[in-house]
Amino acid sequence: MGKNINLLTLRNVVFDPCYQIVYEWEDEICKNLGLKIKNDYTLKKNNIFLSIKSLLSSFINNIFSKNKSELNVYFEMAPRCIEKIYRGLIKINKNTNNNSNAVPIIIDFYLKKEQLNDFYRAYNKVKFLIISSKEAYSFLIENNCPISILHLPLSLPDKYKLDLDKYYEKKYNLVLIGHCNPFLVKCLNKYCDYHPDFIYFYQKTINNSIYYVSNKGEIIGQYQSREKYIDLIRSTKIAFYSTPSIDKLDGYTNGFNQVTPRLFELMAAQCLILARYSDNDDTRYYNLNKYLTNIDNYTEFENCLENFLNATTYPQTEYENFLSENYTSHRSIKLLSYLNNKY
Repeated sequence: MGKNINLLTLRNVVFDPCYQIVYEWEDEICKNLGLKIKNDYTLKKNNIFLSIKSLLSSFINNIFSKNKSELNVYFEMAPRCIEKIYRGLIKINKNTNNNSNAVPIIIDFYLKKEQLNDFYRAYNKVKFLIISSKEAYSFLIENNCPISILHLPLSLPDKYKLDLDKYYEKKYNLVLIGHCNPFLVKCLNKYCDYHPDFIYFYQKTINNSIYYVSNKGEIIGQYQSREKYIDLIRSTKIAFYSTPSIDKLDGYTNGFNQVTPRLFELMAAQCLILARYSDNDDTRYYNLNKYLTNIDNYTEFENCLENFLNATTYPQTEYENFLSENYTSHRSIKLLSYLNNKY
């Protein structure tokens, strides 16, 4: 290829928990491909000192980006044509990293059709774009995207690979991780009406902090770090999983239903999964209907839940087959092939 490849990171300026898995992807891609990690300060900050540091670093990065022997690959949580605020402190600078040596990998694409012209302008100088969602990729193709786009799905860092020689002790029958699908929660509430002794755990804000508590009031902890989160899902026998827009859970996703890494994490943690998902190009890409029952009514929910409660193991072969194609090492090889073909 004849180019030095850098992977730009925001880890020194963005500390939001949702970025933890992004930094894990970066570490593993760099390890697998022998890339260099460079700090990317192309962000605007409210703090004056940090703003000066950001501008200087951005200026330096822009100088290096003009070096034709340098290629800068980087993840973006959302398209930069959106003014997305992280913890109220940091805003994406729309005018950075838009050049022929930039390779953006967009994680969350939830744009409406009327926003596409702004999207095209934000990336009009890049040689190609990488989109993680097959549904979003198809949407852009259908709307005659003038920018060359490629599909690179999200992945599970290899450090969390399914261990076939280990079985995690399941301390809890059911833990509701994060924000859960309202239809599944409604089914759970109905099940609890019929089975008042059933215990599950969910997130609850107490004194401005998030705790996991049971429906009977027992507090088991906070689990705020990435490590504790992984420990928690390894400790639950059953978990809910749903795609973002199913049942209109999140208005900001504008109807897009991308498969998220939580599914991979739950499988690697040997959880039995009560799922609800949309039928679209992304869920079909992963063949979700081959691995997960798509809960459509209360009777189906009750039957699946009770089967899971009585189960003594998890579908090891199915999980292994699914995850084997979705580890970050697998994506690294695909990314390298894209770079070799385009440069």
